[in-house]
Amino acid sequence: MGPIRVEHVGAVALVVLMVLAAAPAARHAGETYHPEWAAARAWGPRLEARLAPGEAVMVDVTSYWAWTTDRPAVYAVLADEPRLKATLARLRVRVAAMTPEFAREYASRLPEKRLPAWLRPVESDAANDIEIYEVRPE
Repeated sequence: MGPIRVEHVGAVALVVLMVLAAAPAARHAGETYHPEWAAARAWGPRLEARLAPGEAVMVDVTSYWAWTTDRPAVYAVLADEPRLKATLARLRVRVAAMTPEFAREYASRLPEKRLPAWLRPVESDAANDIEIYEVRPE
């Protein structure tokens, strides 16, 4: 064993710093879980079968649904009804998947303070806390 070099002390200090910085991140990792992930895993294959290639699903957390459906996922669009219809038609949104809480929040942010009539609930899954809507903005 030889003398302790500055490089060794620096390397050890860097490792200790990295461990200390990672500890709080590891403690908070559980807080990043989103209940929509379970619903996306359960419903993804069913929606993939229902949607044609290029058709999209409108959701809260797009990455979950895009990955599980292998289809485009669109974040819920906020606009007045004519613009909402035009945007969803342009993006080829055919299905919306929302937790009841997100559906209420989304409706409250729309100018009419309600979901449009052409966004019709078709299925509800209490086990995964998700509602599936048919989107037909014709």
